[in-house]
Amino acid sequence: YFIGSVITYQIHRKLCKEAGQYDPEDKKKPLYKCDISNSTEAGNIIKKAMQKGRSERWLNVLKELSGDGQLDPTAILAYYKPLSDWLKEHNEQTEEYIGWDN
Repeated sequence: YFIGSVITYQIHRKLCKEAGQYDPEDKKKPLYKCDISNSTEAGNIIKKAMQKGRSERWLNVLKELSGDGQLDPTAILAYYKPLSDWLKEHNEQTEEYIGWDN
């Protein structure tokens, strides 16, 4: 389950980049706002990978789908970065203690 979650975000990031909906350098195109539902580019990438079925190792297909043949949690961090930034700012403003000991 955990590995599947990491892979899902990796694939989502790649498809969003290909669809022109995500650009890590453009604050107007964050990963969490990406919608590939009408993207021909993203659809073609998925179609090509799915056509392979079991004919190739899953790591090779992952590399094609995500641009990387390894598990990479940075896509999850990119997706949740706005929330993480907000939480850090909010905790600083409210002087919340983060940790186990007070």
